[in-house]
Amino acid sequence: MLWLALFAIWPAIHASLVIRHDVSPWKLFGWAMYVKPILPEVVRLSTDQGQERIPIPRGILTERSKRALDAFRDDRTVLGDLRRPDELGQTILEERTGFDNVTVSLQKMRIRPESDTVVIQIRRYEYHR
Repeated sequence: MLWLALFAIWPAIHASLVIRHDVSPWKLFGWAMYVKPILPEVVRLSTDQGQERIPIPRGILTERSKRALDAFRDDRTVLGDLRRPDELGQTILEERTGFDNVTVSLQKMRIRPESDTVVIQIRRYEYHR
């Protein structure tokens, strides 16, 4: 009986996770997979040197940092906003001793339901030594 109750309320719980935390509608036994488009998210890395923000290209990352970046992107695709880039930022700071700080910028296109327009949302997470 408990399973039936959980099965009956899961669509509402899953829809809430998709709306509030941008969890993938295709994952976690998703029910919203056909009603929400998957829009790409861009992950950008940078460091501040003086007053200038310098991009960090993937090519200068260590293998450990590249694995952390790839794992973060994969996790973020499934878990959305529930997955923060804290581990990624700390890994890059540990591996690249020349950086005093790292900024992880997440650029995501979202559809605003009230107007059906696409907006770009940028979130920045800063990590310091």
